[in-house]
Amino acid sequence: MIKSMLKLFYLSVLFLLLSCGKEKKESGPSELNDTTTIVIVPRDTSVISVSNNDVIEKEAHVQVKKTTGCDMLHKGIFVYKDPQGQDVKVSITDNVWTEEHKNGQYVTIAKMKWTGQCTYENTLLMSSLPGFSLPPGTVMQVTIDKVEGFDVYFTATAAGKSYHSRLTKI
Repeated sequence: MIKSMLKLFYLSVLFLLLSCGKEKKESGPSELNDTTTIVIVPRDTSVISVSNNDVIEKEAHVQVKKTTGCDMLHKGIFVYKDPQGQDVKVSITDNVWTEEHKNGQYVTIAKMKWTGQCTYENTLLMSSLPGFSLPPGTVMQVTIDKVEGFDVYFTATAAGKSYHSRLTKI
């Protein structure tokens, strides 16, 4: 009986000592500190996070969405040069293409419709740009030729004319 009570006492003390250690919260993402290392791993790789004390904290399965360079043009802020060499800011959100010319003094708005992985149509809704020759409702066919880093090179055709240009994501 005394041996059983001693074993219970030692187990209680051991449990108490173990539970007094540093508590790790599981409810949210851990904070980054100056010793945190972030590693990008290939698709479908099991990841084990190890603390400074070499204690395994969590195991996760990483899923990475497979994308192409053309996907970059689905949303964001871009810039291109107009014929006078001035920057034109382009905002793309929810398939709406908005151009700001001359620091926002004039705007052009079009509705984007993706027709393929790297092709889309821009239907002109309105433009306040003086001398803009295309009427509302004009459909511009656009093909993304290549993506290099933050640069998107494309060919656009509207009203029987084609031109090549480049958008840079900012």
